[in-house]
Amino acid sequence: MVKKSQKSVKIAPGAVVCVENEMWGDVTIGSMTAIHTKAQITAEARPVVIGEGNLIEEQVLIINSISHSRGRG
Repeated sequence: MVKKSQKSVKIAPGAVVCVENEMWGDVTIGSMTAIHTKAQITAEARPVVIGEGNLIEEQVLIINSISHSRGRG
């Protein structure tokens, strides 16, 4: 099963999210998006929004961390 944090993880109808993924923070996955095995999406500094029709391959890391945030509003 997808590991989720206490914050909001939203997966739109029509999206395919494989098991063994980790999503932490405020993450939104759009419809017709596929996320393959062992991908990791972390939203520490700000929300991560993956729109419609994307393909996230195996073992991809998408990390929006506090240490990398430039404070843009």
